[in-house]
Amino acid sequence: MTALAFESKSHWNYEERYLQEAKRHMVINKKDIIEELVYLMEDGERILGFYQFNIREDRSELVWFFTARESIGKGLGSLLWKNLVLRIKALGVKQFIIKSDPNAEGFYLKNGAINIGSTESVIDKNIKLALLKYRIN
Repeated sequence: MTALAFESKSHWNYEERYLQEAKRHMVINKKDIIEELVYLMEDGERILGFYQFNIREDRSELVWFFTARESIGKGLGSLLWKNLVLRIKALGVKQFIIKSDPNAEGFYLKNGAINIGSTESVIDKNIKLALLKYRIN
């Protein structure tokens, strides 16, 4: 999953320095998989996409949401998004926060999220991440 996250992030024309810092930050480990909601979409033995979701009473958050680089823009993200919403709705989540890469913000807005501000990237303070909220009907 970590490799897919990096591959997907590399789709957007970031500088190599930024991508290497991002690679160190975008790590999904065994503890995350045990303690949080993690879902994979696979085709045989290849991971096509995944998400990691942190459920908290006070502020649930979409931690990671990535599709394979060759799948970007082909509808796979929409399928994965629908799966996410159905799963967390069944768990009683009413709304959640997304800290979105600037290149992914349009995807989340198209799927019903609203922009509520911005926050600094932990990787590069010069990059602002869109702070989004999604309410589940």
